[in-house]
Amino acid sequence: MTKRNRRLFRLIYLAEFIILGLPVVVLLGFSAIVGIVFFTAVSFAPKSALIGITSLLTCLSGLMAIINFCRLSTAYLFEPIERFSHYRRDFQFGLGYAALPLLFLLIISTQVASRDPLSWPLLPFLSGAVLLIPITHLWLALREAGRAMMKESG
Repeated sequence: MTKRNRRLFRLIYLAEFIILGLPVVVLLGFSAIVGIVFFTAVSFAPKSALIGITSLLTCLSGLMAIINFCRLSTAYLFEPIERFSHYRRDFQFGLGYAALPLLFLLIISTQVASRDPLSWPLLPFLSGAVLLIPITHLWLALREAGRAMMKESG
């Protein structure tokens, strides 16, 4: 892939991140921080300790996934392709961090959508599904970076 194509793909990713990723990341990040504060207080109540601890871990996991996503996005946009190829393990950890919060969001957003049919257009944003587009772009960029490194070394 040429440098011109890489710049074009990074520009496309920047548009994806601003239009699709940033609103969801800000909303989910704020929700995770509020959830951490709230569920920390709930965790100390004896009757609801298990629910509070589980919810606290879900919020912490979501916050870690958001931080990882933003770090990977920054690395893709501003670092050379040779250094970006070293972020493969971070990408895998980010997917692991995001699994539980995204499952929770999917359940909650489908409940909201089933009660209010007017919220269907917001369902992809509420469930975090629109993040699949920039995440897939990052995955493809990591694969391309790995291929570029293999060509360079071999």
